[in-house]
Amino acid sequence: MPMLLVGATVNSAMPAFGSSFDRGTWAALVALTGSDCYSPGGGGVTVMNDGRGLAIVRGNGGALPYSAVWSAGRWGAMTATGGTVSSFVSVPQATASGAAYVRQSGMGTSNLRVDSFSSARSAWELGSARELLGDNRGIPALAVTSSGRQLVIDGDLRGGYRWMLGAGDAWSALATVSGATVPAVDSASPAVVATQRVGVDEVVAAFVVAGEPRSTARIAWSTFRAGAWTTVNTLANDVVQTTGVSSPMVLTALRDGRVALGYLTSTRAVSVGFYDGASWSPFRAVSGVSSIPQASPFALTRGANASALLELVYVDGATRHLRHTRLTDEAAFRWSTPATIDSTRQWMSVWIASRL
Repeated sequence: MPMLLVGATVNSAMPAFGSSFDRGTWAALVALTGSDCYSPGGGGVTVMNDGRGLAIVRGNGGALPYSAVWSAGRWGAMTATGGTVSSFVSVPQATASGAAYVRQSGMGTSNLRVDSFSSARSAWELGSARELLGDNRGIPALAVTSSGRQLVIDGDLRGGYRWMLGAGDAWSALATVSGATVPAVDSASPAVVATQRVGVDEVVAAFVVAGEPRSTARIAWSTFRAGAWTTVNTLANDVVQTTGVSSPMVLTALRDGRVALGYLTSTRAVSVGFYDGASWSPFRAVSGVSSIPQASPFALTRGANASALLELVYVDGATRHLRHTRLTDEAAFRWSTPATIDSTRQWMSVWIASRL
């Protein structure tokens, strides 16, 4: 099964682009026609259980969510999901019946909805709205638990990080993640990532939170299990100060039950660490890699084949070209020499996914 890629360029009037990586080679990038893409609004790609890929982006004109399906070695056109105007959309996640994503509409008074894609019908099923009162300026996160329930987390500049658990139209009341304080407006946008550990009934989440002083930001983490959050603890103090709405970190589940977190440091390096269910390994910067503090500038996923533990695709900090490197030796933290995927465009965001 190839690794899938969706990315967006600096020009918001351009479409998203798609590709796939198989047997050491990237397929030619193709424009996902049907809508342009506003990548600071979020988005992403996942591999569904039936082997097809699903991409979500927020359109630029009209701010509607759009999706594209990868099947039989090629990407289809972008089509509207049927959702209303959305400020932000999450990375989609595979579910037992297909895939799901969160869309958040508006600021001040806004709505959270979880929409589902049915693999059997190749059609969208739109979720009901959960009205929020707050200042929501961050991309929400979605994780699918081992029981199939969906955990939604979003960031509110006034109310903190909030979560709800459920599926379909049955959701728990919104509650606050205690101890996860959103950063000040001028330091970083609220950002949260979450993933379910493979074979373990535990969701791991990382948050960009307020530092000391409040004008700075740091990364904190917690786990969600048995319906409750563990204590929120600091993970890193050197997260980059982002510009505009962005997500300076990526969390991915590994096949052995661990998770890997990558984040953009204050020097714009990409630093990576691993959580094994008990503790985090030391974070180490990927040698020779730097990126940009905007939108979704790098992506991390489990290795596409046995020759690599992790795949990292990033917008190069010096050229804005799209590049790819692989973690081939974990003990030595040895990565392959970065290979250029595209040098003809100026990139802003990228998302990748490979199948478990």
